[in-house]
Amino acid sequence: MTIDGADEFDPDLNLIKGGGGAMLREKVVASASKQLAIVTDSSKQVPVLGRFPLPVEVIGFAEPLVAKKISDLGAIVARRCDSSGMAYMTDESHHILDCRFGEIPDPPALARALSDMPGVVEHGLFVDRGATCTQIGGASYENACPVSGTRRQPTGLRDQPGGGDDRGRCARRRGTWRAGFAPGSEIGRALHGRVEQHI
Repeated sequence: MTIDGADEFDPDLNLIKGGGGAMLREKVVASASKQLAIVTDSSKQVPVLGRFPLPVEVIGFAEPLVAKKISDLGAIVARRCDSSGMAYMTDESHHILDCRFGEIPDPPALARALSDMPGVVEHGLFVDRGATCTQIGGASYENACPVSGTRRQPTGLRDQPGGGDDRGRCARRRGTWRAGFAPGSEIGRALHGRVEQHI
């Protein structure tokens, strides 16, 4: 299981990630995991993706061409810079274009269009990942079981995949939720309390 955050998520659990510049490695890790668990606060939930600028990681040589192609799709494109005003460099020594599309009504279609552009290394759209989202500080949950595809709005962990009819196929073990967080952290305390209460 991968436990991670997100910059934005919609009711279908499409995500925008990459605000910290690591979406390439995050997507590689997520692709190797059976379950992607997203932990956010309520400010990250939106009816339609697009409030947060979409990061697109590009090779430096292709940056001008990719920026034009993305602009032609209707986005306002800006190169991400570091504190010194130089181009921000990712872990793999690529550049990032922050792209403001406004509302993104069809995230899978945009994800395909970006992935098809020569020079694009990766982008921050995470779609069809079978993710589970838990909001800290609120009682609202969104989830999708990667096996059954079931989506719900439960009131607690008992109603998420791993409970009820999905228990045998999408079970979560008590320790899994705590694995990535320090026991004294806000997220660690919140997850620990909910797991102990509902499992």
